[in-house]
Amino acid sequence: MAIPYYGQNKDGDNLQYAADGKVKIKTVAAGLHTKLTADDSGSVVIVAANSTEVTLPDAAEGLNFKFIFGAHDSAICKVITAAADDFVGSINANTGAGDIAVDGDVSINTGSATVAGDYVSVVCDGTDWFIVDSMSSATSSGMVFA
Repeated sequence: MAIPYYGQNKDGDNLQYAADGKVKIKTVAAGLHTKLTADDSGSVVIVAANSTEVTLPDAAEGLNFKFIFGAHDSAICKVITAAADDFVGSINANTGAGDIAVDGDVSINTGSATVAGDYVSVVCDGTDWFIVDSMSSATSSGMVFA
């Protein structure tokens, strides 16, 4: 391993990986409201069950998460910002235009058309949560902003 430069971390800036080189996984239990922390940043968050809510930590520059959803056939799941932090960007959909965030959108909701493997990745600039990668199986009843 090379000698780190001042300000560089000892893991080669790969903070999303655990010490064993694996991606950090956080599984959210069904029917619960889970609040993520800054220490969870870099995790892949598995939201596999209906009726689950996940709240992002308070906005801070560099925080990032990837959410992977299971099939949601009835009750919706939500990814919610803390306070009044907005989502910025858009969700891509296999069947069309997807959804575009507007000012005041503070949650991403999954619907009955969500299939296992739909995902969204977010990164924070200290104020807003930017969508940096996403895919929804459907335009309607898939993932949408609210």
